[in-house]
Amino acid sequence: MLQVERRTIEKLLWKLQNGNNMVQLQAAQALGALGDARAIVPLIAALHSGRRPLQIQAAQALASIGPAAISPLIQVLREDEAQAWMLASAALVKIGPLAVEPLLIALPNEADSVQILMIEILGQIGDARATDVLVEALNAPSAGLRAAAAIALTRLGAVVIRPLLAALSRFPQPEFQRHVADVVRVIGQPAIRELLLLMAEGSELERSQAAWLLGKIGAPAVPGLLRMLEANRAPVRYAAAWALGITGSQAAVPALVRHLQDVEKSPSSGMRVCDVAARALEVIATPEAVAAAKAWRGSQ
Repeated sequence: MLQVERRTIEKLLWKLQNGNNMVQLQAAQALGALGDARAIVPLIAALHSGRRPLQIQAAQALASIGPAAISPLIQVLREDEAQAWMLASAALVKIGPLAVEPLLIALPNEADSVQILMIEILGQIGDARATDVLVEALNAPSAGLRAAAAIALTRLGAVVIRPLLAALSRFPQPEFQRHVADVVRVIGQPAIRELLLLMAEGSELERSQAAWLLGKIGAPAVPGLLRMLEANRAPVRYAAAWALGITGSQAAVPALVRHLQDVEKSPSSGMRVCDVAARALEVIATPEAVAAAKAWRGSQ
């Protein structure tokens, strides 16, 4: 049986390398179905054939072979041949989670252009194991790397929120903070839900970071922040009022005006909820908001 299989593979390999166009396509397809690692090198060569149908079939066959093809496919990413590395990228995406660890191991030692490719592949695979590497790349010197990392992070969804908050403490630069805010805005509602949870239940630092990010998200975060403004705990109401000020939302004005009577203090700042509500109203700066804040200050 093994002898028959060996002869079959050898015959297919010969056809792949020596047949006409249709025979080569059929051989590549059959080799992918068999999944034998002996086909990897000839299939990699077919990726460089310059004949688009054969290149596509070779990439599909390599993806079908799976783990044994990962390292050779990563090697193709390093080559200056766009058609080949685009198809190698597609094959790695199709292989999926099994390709994540090899990509993460290879990535730090590659040139920026190859790192960008690898980050794009990781983003398309969508495996949370890539989160930390992608967050670090948001602070890379290369604008291309930062952009690729931001796109990849948005594809991972709310799972990236806590690592991003942790990174805000490590990378306090305004540019990094802007990249983080851009990522959470694109993630949208899943990010808002996670940030609201952290505002309600997280540490003092997480609550502050979550409030800032919710404020930067703007209007989509306002309904959740208004709910947080009615929370039982003063630190949560304080953070919600601060975040609503950052949003600049006129819809928040009536609720903030009501909280000008909220004299409970936030232990972390020592300030009352009404103090930050007044500041938020002054930032929103509609005539109603300014008048309410002014009247409140005159009464103090």
